[in-house]
Amino acid sequence: MFTRSNLIKGGTALLLSPGSVQIYYGDETSRPTAWPQSPYMDLKLRSDMNWDSINEDVLAHFRILGQFRSRHPAVGAGINIEILAKPYIFARTYESGTYTDRIIAVIADPNQTVEVPVAGIFENGKTVRNAYDGTTASVADGKVTFDSGINGAILIEIAYR
Repeated sequence: MFTRSNLIKGGTALLLSPGSVQIYYGDETSRPTAWPQSPYMDLKLRSDMNWDSINEDVLAHFRILGQFRSRHPAVGAGINIEILAKPYIFARTYESGTYTDRIIAVIADPNQTVEVPVAGIFENGKTVRNAYDGTTASVADGKVTFDSGINGAILIEIAYR
């Protein structure tokens, strides 16, 4: 479970989850709870939208993840392949007719250099992009290396020129 103080990690877990996901209004802007002392859980979440106090860092994180999810049906509808448990690295592949979509996601500690095994998902010599920060790498020996950045997320997709 993720608390209101940890919406970055909560957003990562939610938006990279398989299946359909739903964002409760204001989670993407770090909207504060209304009545935290209420005995009714639902009532705690019924505050007005925080239009005047949007947390731009949380919003930017949700936007990047949401756009990645929107571009890649594999995230929500693909077959999950666990690659590594720590840091958590997984691939999702989706095929429908002649359409194929493949991604790899890494959920790591912040600001870590992560060597990501990509063999079987992306071929040697292919250029891939970390959709989280826009950096690219060429697959060599079935691996690429990216930095996990301040929010600990690496979102690997094929780089289109």
